[in-house]
Amino acid sequence: MPQTPWTLLLTDDESDWRYIFQRAAEKAGVPGKVQEVESGEKLLAYLAHEGEFAPDGTSPTPSLIILDLNMPGIGGFGALAAIKGNPKLCHLPVLILSSSTRSEDVKRAYAMGASTYVTKPGTIQGLVEFLVALKTYWGAAQLP
Repeated sequence: MPQTPWTLLLTDDESDWRYIFQRAAEKAGVPGKVQEVESGEKLLAYLAHEGEFAPDGTSPTPSLIILDLNMPGIGGFGALAAIKGNPKLCHLPVLILSSSTRSEDVKRAYAMGASTYVTKPGTIQGLVEFLVALKTYWGAAQLP
C-alpha cells in the first residue's frame, strides 16, 4: 500500500545532526519531506505560520514533529508544553529524539504528552534503521 507523503518537522540546534538526519531519511525511504528548524522559538513560529514561516507554503502542517530536548532558548520541554497546551496544535504527534537517557527526562516527556521517546542513535546506520522502523510504525498508523 503506498504511503501518503509526510512532512516531518525536525527541531534540533545541531546543524550537523540535521544534515545527517536528512541523508538518513533519504536512505531509509521516508515518504515525503523533512522540514527543519534549529530552535524551539523557530518551531513555534513555524507552527503558527509567523515571521519567515508566514503562509506561503513554507510551513506545511507537519505529520510528525521530531524534537530534541537540549536546545538553548525555548528547549524541547518548553516547546512540547506550548504544543500540547495549544488546542490547535495538541493533536500533532511529537517524537522526542534526544541524546538524554535520563529516566526523569523520559517520564517527563511522556507526562507532557510526547507520543514517543527515542535516544539518538550513535551511528548513521543506527539512524537509518530507526527511520525505517519509524516509517513502518507510523505508516501502519496512516500518519497524515
